[in-house]
Amino acid sequence: GDNMELVYSYVVEGSANKELELYSFSPNELQKNRYVLKEENGMLVPDKTSSPSVILYPSETCYN
Repeated sequence: GDNMELVYSYVVEGSANKELELYSFSPNELQKNRYVLKEENGMLVPDKTSSPSVILYPSETCYN
């Protein structure tokens, strides 16, 4: 499909954490759906009861 759920693993000031990120993909853009986060099972996950903000990453032509 065109929806992706990806786990972003990171370390900030020595503290490790994980965050579930939600993306939608089309041939022309990648869209990140950012929700308010809540902690669940030791990981930050989107609270889908909130309204998402959207970050668009348009496709670009690559020239070699």
